[in-house]
Amino acid sequence: MTYIAYLDEFGHVGPYLSRNDTRHNDSPVFGLAGFIMPIEQVRGFGTWFFQRKCELLDFEIKRAGEHPAVWERRQLVEPPFQLESHRYQTAQAADWISGLMGRLGAVWKEPEAWPEYDVFRRYFEHRLTQIQVRSQVRG
Repeated sequence: MTYIAYLDEFGHVGPYLSRNDTRHNDSPVFGLAGFIMPIEQVRGFGTWFFQRKCELLDFEIKRAGEHPAVWERRQLVEPPFQLESHRYQTAQAADWISGLMGRLGAVWKEPEAWPEYDVFRRYFEHRLTQIQVRSQVRG
């Protein structure tokens, strides 16, 4: 069976001293996050993700004046290299997962410095920790 991996980076690779530091305050963590799925499920997942995204972001789509379906007519197959996530639903899903993991990583590392990220713990931490395959978050 062939699997496809969709990954994106989260956090910041540069130096981090503290959230209050004037120069080195981006993120206390850096890593990769995303998902892996059988190649036969990629197209169906892309469609499902696109439909959920349109439902959730309907107000933004109407405000912008262009429906995201215009973006999907330009390409039919997703190339296996770095690409613009807004053009490919599966890559955008990895982008969203990565953003979520970056926020969770920051609040796991320094909960007192990132209190506004507690909302991500409340809504997503349990589910993600149940399904994730994780290396190690090192500080």
